[in-house]
Amino acid sequence: MAPDWEEQDAILPDDFDIIDTLPQELNIDNNSSGNESASDGGGESEINQDSDTTSQGEPATTVTTEEEIDYTQFLKTISEKARVNHKPLEVKSIDEVIANLQKGADYDRIRERESKAQERLQALENDASRKFMESRAKGAGLSVEAYIAEIERQDEQSRIDDLVHNQQVPEEIAKEMVENRKFRERYQSDQETKVKAAEEKAKGEAEISAFTTYFQQEHGRLFNADSDKLPEEVWEANRAGMPLQFAYMNHRMKELKSESEQARKSAETAQSRNTKQVSNKAKAVVGSVAHGSTEVASDDPFLKGFGL
Repeated sequence: MAPDWEEQDAILPDDFDIIDTLPQELNIDNNSSGNESASDGGGESEINQDSDTTSQGEPATTVTTEEEIDYTQFLKTISEKARVNHKPLEVKSIDEVIANLQKGADYDRIRERESKAQERLQALENDASRKFMESRAKGAGLSVEAYIAEIERQDEQSRIDDLVHNQQVPEEIAKEMVENRKFRERYQSDQETKVKAAEEKAKGEAEISAFTTYFQQEHGRLFNADSDKLPEEVWEANRAGMPLQFAYMNHRMKELKSESEQARKSAETAQSRNTKQVSNKAKAVVGSVAHGSTEVASDDPFLKGFGL
């Protein structure tokens, strides 16, 4: 006879789940159990999804970093087509491409700076005082720099001799006095150069500020030095001494005058075309009235304008 406890119903907790008590290899999703094939006696449940899709069936997003991009073909094409002094330019990395691109963007600015330096050099070579010094230095068998240094030495010695012989100053003290005077003159010259440089800088900043303010008022936006390229005529006027603001203002006035003239011509063309269309319409209406079509003439507003 079986024990009494074997005939009694087991009382389980409300949160008891039989699945939790199964071994790990048998603990599968209940939803996948319905996918078993009835024909072969129960195959394995397909629980592995395609690696290219998410759990909702959407395509997985592939993140490509900069390191994964292959620039080989791009660099090969650039190396084949780029030329420097009629020779191929071998480009080995994308960083080199970026560096060369930046150099190209700075080309106009560098050429302009070189042009200004060339102009200053040409002016210096044509300077009359320099030609005179070159002539005197050549006659003394010295370079211009050595000749100037010799003149300065002779001038210094002349001052010392004057103090010693004419003012009875001991030679050592006279030398110190001359040296101190040279120091003061050099210091004063340096200070004047600094003041002048500061004034030129302030003047340039004020000129740029005035130009950018006018540009913003004229175009409704800030001036962008990278994308807003000023015409050469503006720079030429500025180099000739005209402030940048007024040089650009003069250019802008020419632009507006040209735009106004173009608009006037377009308006005249449109007016001429409209006049021709009106004339043709009037002829058609009058011709219609002449042939006895009074109904059209009475209802036509254009004809009413002629009092017909």
